[in-house]
Amino acid sequence: MHLSLLELLLIFIGGVLILGIQFYLSTRKNRLMGLLFPFVSLGYSIYMFLKSDFFSDMALSMKAYMFIAQNIPAIILLVIYFICRWNMKKTRES
Repeated sequence: MHLSLLELLLIFIGGVLILGIQFYLSTRKNRLMGLLFPFVSLGYSIYMFLKSDFFSDMALSMKAYMFIAQNIPAIILLVIYFICRWNMKKTRES
């Protein structure tokens, strides 16, 4: 299944929009707002990992690779969160 140029553009715009919202939420006073997207991403990857138990022919190593690959967005969002919080702390101390 090939993606059209319009679909790729929508995926790119959606990704940029999510990253922009993550930067915005990570710089708010409420610390928990910046953790919203990483927790949703982590929850989705756990859900998909548990759902993969229904496929008995899938090897455990394949399930582990799938779990790691699905957690890459959560890791990226957490890195953005901690960088923004660190920058806020550094500017407050100055």
